[in-house]
Amino acid sequence: MGKGGRGRANKPPAETLSEDALLEQAIALAKSERAEAAQQKQQPAAGQKKLGANSKAAPKKTPPTEPSGGVLTMPEVLAKLDKVMTFTISRVLSDGAKDACPSPSGAVTFYVDSEDAKADLEALKAADSTLRLSLDFCALGRAFALTQGLMGLRAPGPTRLQFSRKLVAAVGDQGVPENLRERMRSAGPFPLFFCEELGAEQFTPVFFSVPDMHELWLTCGGDPARRPEATVTDLRVIVARTMQERGNWEPLNFVPPRASEALTKELGARAEREEALKSGFSRGTETLKKVAHAVAVEEGDEPPELT
Repeated sequence: MGKGGRGRANKPPAETLSEDALLEQAIALAKSERAEAAQQKQQPAAGQKKLGANSKAAPKKTPPTEPSGGVLTMPEVLAKLDKVMTFTISRVLSDGAKDACPSPSGAVTFYVDSEDAKADLEALKAADSTLRLSLDFCALGRAFALTQGLMGLRAPGPTRLQFSRKLVAAVGDQGVPENLRERMRSAGPFPLFFCEELGAEQFTPVFFSVPDMHELWLTCGGDPARRPEATVTDLRVIVARTMQERGNWEPLNFVPPRASEALTKELGARAEREEALKSGFSRGTETLKKVAHAVAVEEGDEPPELT
């Protein structure tokens, strides 16, 4: 991920594409760019002589250019993050309402990894079988704002954003600048990955795992025998760069973890069913009120509505 969103000054497309359409377009463009690059390697440009063994090529001089584009606002950064879902543990109260439940660590936790969320849910159930617990989901942008105290969002108790424990144990704080590691250690790390070779003019992906990055590499037509090396960074570093360094940040996309896709869909479908059920109860209640009012008017217990 070059400086300022790969340092490209391309304008965003005139129309807003869906996430699937944008990814398909990026894959097609990446394949085309890779094919053109391979062809240029095999054939010298028109009018260009092949260099002999003792020939020396004159170095190309590239005039320095100022970074183009602008910076992102905090709402714009959070909107990009909101395309990724985190998971939380919730409990059902005696009145039927839901409330956020602290994880075994004692803080309300937003999990990036679905397996971590499931493991902590089972640990809480084992500790107290009387609790009515379940998993819910929350957009990453909102979770990041809540845990970092951004945009005036504050939680009543301690909160934590938890990236994959396995990944954190393997990577540590490699993505955090050394001078910031001590200050950021209590909250993180929040490791992310990118590759300069992967992406296209309108799509610069950032990943939550290296396998997801390699999967897109293969999908884009990359050489299966050569997996590109991942560069480790940190969520807070990317957020800071997008808000401080001028560049074309429009193509920046946070790619949702493939491993958490199934749980995200499951919880999304459950939320839709609950909303439909709630809406049905609401309509039924309103109908009952109208019928009761009509009966009361007919029996003279209530005055008719004014017309």
